Amino acid sequence: MVEINIYPKVKEYENFIKLFPIKKANKFLPEWYKEQKLGSDALGWMNAKNCPAIQDYVSTGFIIPLWGNLKFDIYENEEDNSLRQEWSFSATEVGEGFKIEDWIGYQGSNQSDGMEYGKSLDGKTLKLHSPYIFDVPDGYSIYFTDPFYHFRQDIRCLSGIVEVDKFGEVAFPFEILKRNFYIAAGTPLIHCYVFKKEDNNIIVTNNNYNKDISDLHQLRRDDLHTSRNGYKNLKY
Repeated sequence: MVEINIYPKVKEYENFIKLFPIKKANKFLPEWYKEQKLGSDALGWMNAKNCPAIQDYVSTGFIIPLWGNLKFDIYENEEDNSLRQEWSFSATEVGEGFKIEDWIGYQGSNQSDGMEYGKSLDGKTLKLHSPYIFDVPDGYSIYFTDPFYHFRQDIRCLSGIVEVDKFGEVAFPFEILKRNFYIAAGTPLIHCYVFKKEDNNIIVTNNNYNKDISDLHQLRRDDLHTSRNGYKNLKY
């Protein structure tokens, strides 16, 4: 077990944690996933809830919900066909003196050169500045990524691994998927996977066919497909 402590950067941000608390991912399961039944019939293993990859993906780690209402619009000037973009974020109302620039900024252009995804009108990558500090034990990192299976159709957060034992403050760059959108406060924004940093000097070996290995994993797949209790209850 590893303990993750999350702190607001400044006193004014305490309400974000109270109103939109960060919780384990299994408390933010997508509605479509919760409606599926686990092992409900002989072919129950075929649905997404019985898929080990999806089951672990949506339930592992923790979720950071959006801490304000985010609105983005692109307007067209009919006279000269020019475009302009505007965004607003209700988090600016947290206290006197807070501006939109405190929450939404730009990723350095050289960090996204050659990457093809939805950027601002001037070709920049927008990012949200996190109001939190993440405190983890030495040796731990967090993989920050978009909560894919929530199927948000407005923005997609860019993935990244941060050594939060060294850098507890992060920002969340994102891709723009829609010309105009509104995301309500409390919507799952970032999925976080905590892991212990190990020696990354891995060895990858490509092997010829091995019947014993193939048969072993076929047996395990058969066990999974016939189990009504989910793969986590299988013992080897």
